[in-house]
Amino acid sequence: MSQTMIHGYENAHKVFSQVMQEMGKLDEGKKNLKELSFLL
Repeated sequence: MSQTMIHGYENAHKVFSQVMQEMGKLDEGKKNLKELSFLL
């Protein structure tokens, strides 16, 4: 495999991991909003 392909794969993996982390944060925020709406 060429270095360019390896570098591209590493970048894609890094971005995908960051997206998954952000989705987890959004899910947590959604859960918190739902709990708050039950309290009101």
